[in-house]
Amino acid sequence: MKDWLARRPLRWNTTTLHVERTSFDQRLFEIARNQGVAFKWDRVVGVVREGTRLLSCRTADGSELRSSWFVDGSGRTRVLARKLGVEFESYGPHKVSLWAYFTTPPAREATTIYGDAREPYLTWVWEIPVSPTLTSVGCVIAAAELKRRCQSGSKVDDVFRQELARYERFQLLLHETNALKVLRCAHRSYICRNAFGPNWVLAGEAAALPDPLTSNGVTAALRHANDAARLIVQGRSGAVSPDEWKLYERRVFMMGHAFNHGIETCVYESPIRVGLGPLAAEKIYTRFAFALNAMYTKVDPSSRRATRAFEMCLAAARRCMSFVASLGRVGLWLRRAQGGFLPAEADRRRTPGRPRG
Repeated sequence: MKDWLARRPLRWNTTTLHVERTSFDQRLFEIARNQGVAFKWDRVVGVVREGTRLLSCRTADGSELRSSWFVDGSGRTRVLARKLGVEFESYGPHKVSLWAYFTTPPAREATTIYGDAREPYLTWVWEIPVSPTLTSVGCVIAAAELKRRCQSGSKVDDVFRQELARYERFQLLLHETNALKVLRCAHRSYICRNAFGPNWVLAGEAAALPDPLTSNGVTAALRHANDAARLIVQGRSGAVSPDEWKLYERRVFMMGHAFNHGIETCVYESPIRVGLGPLAAEKIYTRFAFALNAMYTKVDPSSRRATRAFEMCLAAARRCMSFVASLGRVGLWLRRAQGGFLPAEADRRRTPGRPRG
């Protein structure tokens, strides 16, 4: 797939990147500071508004911050979205990410995903190279399943080790590592129904939270930030109409919906993954996701016509996924009718080289 995108006539850049987030965030901070951005390290505890227009934000130290525009980049905290009562649409059940860092060279340069294709709802493990000597390893598990195991007597760290121990790659690493600092984060993918107001805008994960398996979080956040900043700057001269902000909102919604709906349909849920096989699910989703991201970056659908065309493409892709899911349900029924659940070769699949971004 990637080779096809890189050849004529498209010649799209298929290079994928892995970054160490602490260093990446620090670099972004330095760039912003060098551009004259002033930072105030505090917590927003309230807002003053007039209808849907924001007048100021109150912080924990008693300060009141006023501005002509407010950008909510607070991630899953969704500070402004919560204060303004912005509704959102969720995908799939609540999940928990557990991860740790191992001092070991990565198995390969690309991200590697591990998962048991037989599960009714997928639990998966990632291996992401952070540096030549440091590797991020984590798992994503449904919150209800984690709670069930903890109620049965397991600790969270035990569950993390159990999930990694299912795969030969990590058994030796776990044996050599007595103490692990296991980090955790609960999440549920969503998209906000409104991403802008008279003088405020939601960007990044405050606007839409892509599931981590989509590998689209950093790309989406930078894309939202770029679009929002462009519109705010253009608006200073009065050149931006409310319709252009509505187009921004549509692009945020349609991309978040496409990635989250696609990953739930193709990978997390069982019809395609189990009915047609894990490799079919992986190929369907990765080809859709990689082509979608490359197309968005290359075409930049900021105009009304381009946004509408892109929206129609995504709608067609969703209908195709729903149709394939129906075929998967038929496959599930046939497997069970024949007294089997999965072919032997599909017991545990490993998907190397998931596209990042």
